[in-house]
Amino acid sequence: GSSRIGGSDDDGLEDIPEEAGDDNDVKRLRRKQSNRESARRSRLKKQAEADMLTRATSDLQGENNALRNALLSAHGLVARLAADKAALANQVVVLGGHVPTQLLWQLPRLSIPPITPP
Repeated sequence: GSSRIGGSDDDGLEDIPEEAGDDNDVKRLRRKQSNRESARRSRLKKQAEADMLTRATSDLQGENNALRNALLSAHGLVARLAADKAALANQVVVLGGHVPTQLLWQLPRLSIPPITPP
């Protein structure tokens, strides 16, 4: 018959028949089975890590896209503000350098530093 030699029921090792031979054969069979289990655990761990990295990559790509869209929107706003500034400067020229009193409070805000597009 086949009875279990050593190990507990939950250690994942297969039954080793009593007729397996001497102690060296039993040790060799146990080592082979232990190596198989270790390799299986290693494969599972590696797959879990790969899955985690795939999820992280996807999350980062989504965040990158959101940031890119926000940056493009900010560039559009800066372009519109620069156009408004140019239009106001043109109006000042048309008025012969005379700035109406109601626009004086806006002048400090009209200084927009230049930016370079991505």
